[in-house]
Amino acid sequence: MQVFKRTFSLDAPTKILLTIITFAGVIRLIGIAYGLPLWLVDDEPPFILAALKMLQLHTLLPVLHQGDFASLLYYPPYLAYLYVLPFSIILGVQYLLHHALGSLFIPYIVNDLSAFFLSARCIMVAVSLASLFLIYKAGKNIFGEDRAGLLAAFFLSTSLLYIILSITSRHWLMVSFFGLLVLWIVTDGNNSIDRRYLRASVAAGIGMGFSVVSGFYLALLAAWYLFEEKLSVTRKTIMLCIVSFGLLAALPIILYPRSLGFSGDVTTSHAKTLGGLLLSPFNFLTPIAYSEPLLIILALIGLLAFFKKRRGVFYALASFIYIYSGLFYLAFRYEHRFTAGLLPILAIMAAYGLTFLVDLSQKRWLYAMLAIPLAFSLRLALVISHNDSRIAAIDWIEHNIPAHEKILVFARMTRLPTEPDAIAEQNAIDSGSLRQVDASESVLPQEALSTPTFHALNLYSVNNEAFFASIATYAKDHHYAYALVSDEDFLFGDPAFAQVQNFIATQEVVRKFGSVHPAYSISNSQLWGSPLALFDFNNFGPGLTLYKLNN
Repeated sequence: MQVFKRTFSLDAPTKILLTIITFAGVIRLIGIAYGLPLWLVDDEPPFILAALKMLQLHTLLPVLHQGDFASLLYYPPYLAYLYVLPFSIILGVQYLLHHALGSLFIPYIVNDLSAFFLSARCIMVAVSLASLFLIYKAGKNIFGEDRAGLLAAFFLSTSLLYIILSITSRHWLMVSFFGLLVLWIVTDGNNSIDRRYLRASVAAGIGMGFSVVSGFYLALLAAWYLFEEKLSVTRKTIMLCIVSFGLLAALPIILYPRSLGFSGDVTTSHAKTLGGLLLSPFNFLTPIAYSEPLLIILALIGLLAFFKKRRGVFYALASFIYIYSGLFYLAFRYEHRFTAGLLPILAIMAAYGLTFLVDLSQKRWLYAMLAIPLAFSLRLALVISHNDSRIAAIDWIEHNIPAHEKILVFARMTRLPTEPDAIAEQNAIDSGSLRQVDASESVLPQEALSTPTFHALNLYSVNNEAFFASIATYAKDHHYAYALVSDEDFLFGDPAFAQVQNFIATQEVVRKFGSVHPAYSISNSQLWGSPLALFDFNNFGPGLTLYKLNN
């Protein structure tokens, strides 16, 4: 028994790290079902649908079926590959349970893909937890002690943006994961310098299959080598690094030539200025400064402490931040989620900043400031656990309005379970507005559905000027009883939104859901405001109002 205890006993740093990872796992799993069964999160469906398409076509080579994938996936395919095995298991279980549906099995699956979204999100949670281990190891390598590595893991685990990215299956979490993998490998003194840089180049190359942004970490490798490394890499290793990265970076494009399908968003043709380039880190990190001010303050202190004590690390990290943000300025644009690749760097800097303050002042009570990000992360998890305002509205309608009632739905990415005659009606209004889920609901019998259905026109994707111009008359002539309408202009100035608002202005308000807070969005993975505002609302999502129509 004593031998067993000695073998499996954990030291204090390991216990603390496991506590941080457990806490991070809990606050992420709480909100993992956010928005389902709706597809509310941008850039999440492409990877899930692409993995399902691979299973449908029995292929792992989308290059051979580019026409089938063109409308689904416009990113590198590795994240979709990551989902293929768990999705095949889910499909196998569902077939065993529902094979009696026969030809209706595929429509049944398409009708609700929540199981696949949950599976993908669980994988992302696991990746985020693995990232905490990596940042601890990288921090320990850099600082030579457990304390700063543990603090770095804590700051990353409680980062509001990182939590939001961790509960969805967007590819941005993979960017930070591979950045940490590169940093951990290159700072691992247990391996030779040639082996470290070759392995780190391979890691960055593999990361290109998840996001081309992973290639930016070559700049981190170069900066670390120039400013911090004490040894020299052989010319042979440099060539191997270049060739290995080049081949691995080319592979996802060979497997799927449309991996750069987002190139239409590139802004290299737009006017750029030297001043804009020089200010790029400050502009780029502005949303984090708003939403996570303590992280930024401590990161700045940590950067100054690096300048004072570890000049090489200072130049390496500062130059990488400039290169990363400058590349986005020159080639793309600024979005809060784009800073995901810098979050681990900021967490490491913040950890060093706090240890510097504690050591300088000899005041251990300064660790109490960790309660601030802890409180905000808990509040964020609580708000996410309340789900989206659109889910709240749908749940209320399903429990309080009779099935088959006629309802107009006009809010971003919002739909009620509908019926064949309503789908036919919407097809007449705008056939292009229908989705695969509409096709499945048009053929599935009521007993195959898990929720009540309504005669619902889901109008968020409808493009018909004449229809919206006469929507009041249409609703009256077709005897619609209710309307669920967004309080926010999700069409960004399109006349249809104003026309709907004019129509419902004289209608009776039944119930309101959520509130207007466009700066805070899980769908867009952004928090453009103070974390204190998280205490001002209980749901993410737009404000919605349910009206009783006076017909």
